[in-house]
Amino acid sequence: IPAANNGTSMDSSNPPANRSLLLSQGHYHMENVDSRLSIPKAEPGEHTCDWRMYLPPDLRQNNAKKIMETLKKHVGLEESFELKLIAGSLENLICKTAIDQVDYFRKISFKMQTLEEGN
Repeated sequence: IPAANNGTSMDSSNPPANRSLLLSQGHYHMENVDSRLSIPKAEPGEHTCDWRMYLPPDLRQNNAKKIMETLKKHVGLEESFELKLIAGSLENLICKTAIDQVDYFRKISFKMQTLEEGN
C-alpha cells in the first residue's frame, strides 16, 4: 500500500507538471499553426531571412534603381532624394515580405509591371 501511495503521490505531483508541459507545448503548437497560416510556405522555426544572405551584394540596389527609373518614366517624378527613398522603401518592403529568392524576384517583377501599366 505505501508503494501505491508513493506511486499515487508521484502520479498526483507529475500530472500537473506534465499538464503544464503539455499545455505549454500545445500553446506553442497553436502559435506555430497560426504563424504558418499567416506566412504561407514558411515553416515554423525556419530562418526565413537566411536566403537574403545569398543575394549578390548589388542586386537589391540595382532593383531599387530599376524601380526608381520606372517611377521617373511613368509617374513623372524627377530624380530626387524622395524618389530614391520611395524606390528603396518599395524594394525593402518586397525583400522583407518575400519568403524566398523566387518570391522576391516574382514580387519585384510584379511591382515593375504594375508601375509600368499604371500609366
